[in-house]
Amino acid sequence: IRHKVNLNKIIYAYDRDGLIASINSILSKIGIKFRIKNQIEHRQNFLLKTIANKSDIKVLQGPFKGMKLTKDFKWDKASATSKILGVYENSVLHEIIKLQKKYKKKHFVNFGAAEGYFIVGLMNLKLFSKSHAYEIDNASIDILKKNILLNKLNKKNIEIVNANCKKYFQKNNTSNNCIFLIDIEGDEFGLLTKENLIKIKKSILIVEFHEERKNKNINIKFLNLLKKFYKIKFIYTDFSSLNNLDLIKNFNDIDRFLLINENRNHVTRWIVCEPLR
Repeated sequence: IRHKVNLNKIIYAYDRDGLIASINSILSKIGIKFRIKNQIEHRQNFLLKTIANKSDIKVLQGPFKGMKLTKDFKWDKASATSKILGVYENSVLHEIIKLQKKYKKKHFVNFGAAEGYFIVGLMNLKLFSKSHAYEIDNASIDILKKNILLNKLNKKNIEIVNANCKKYFQKNNTSNNCIFLIDIEGDEFGLLTKENLIKIKKSILIVEFHEERKNKNINIKFLNLLKKFYKIKFIYTDFSSLNNLDLIKNFNDIDRFLLINENRNHVTRWIVCEPLR
C-alpha cells in the first residue's frame, strides 16, 4: 500500500506540473535533496530580479514604504517580491498599526521573526519603544541584523533572541505591555497554553493560524481556550493595494499573480486577540 500511495503522488505531480515535478517527487522519495526548477520557479526568479533592480530593494508602498531590504536573497524568495511591493501580509500590518494606536503598548514581540520584515518596519515607524525578535534559524538572524543596519536603527531597542520562544515566558516581565505577532508554523498550539495565556492576557495577540487538518477538534479546543481570555476575530490576506503600483501596471496578469505568490498551500488566516477586560 505504501508504494501505491507514493506512486499516486508521483502521478499527481506529473499531472499537475509535468515531467520535472514527477522527477522531483521521485528524488524526494529516495532521499535526494537536489531539486530541478520548473518553469514557474524560473519565471519567479526572473521577476524577483526585475523588481529588485527597479525598486533598489526598497519597499514601494504602504506603511513600510522606503524601508530597505538586504540584497541577500537567501530569505524566502516566495515572499520577497510581495515584501518589496509592500503587500506582504498587508492586513496583519494594518491591524498592528490600528491596535497600537488604540492600546499604545511599549513592546512589540515577534515569535518567528524570520529576516525581520515586521520588526524593522515597525521600528522604522517608531510605533514601539522596544522590539523583541525570537527566531531559531541562524541564517534568518544574520539577515535580520543586516536589515537593522541598512535602516540605521538603534540596535539597543531591538532584542534578538536565538532561541525557542518558550524562553520568553521563562524570563520576561513585560508580558502585559506588548503586541505579539506569532508565526511559528503550528507550534502555537503548544506555546499558548492556559498557563502562558494568563501571563499575557492583557496584551494583544495576532497569531497565524496553522490549522490542524486531520484532527479539527484541536483547532476547536485552541480557539475556545483563546476565547476565555480574549475577544477574537479572523483576518485574511489582502492584495487589493497591488493595483495602485505604477511599476507593475504593464505586467501581464500571470506575472502580477506570481509577484504576490507566497507559495502557501491553503488560504491563510490570522487570529486577532484583544483582551476581554
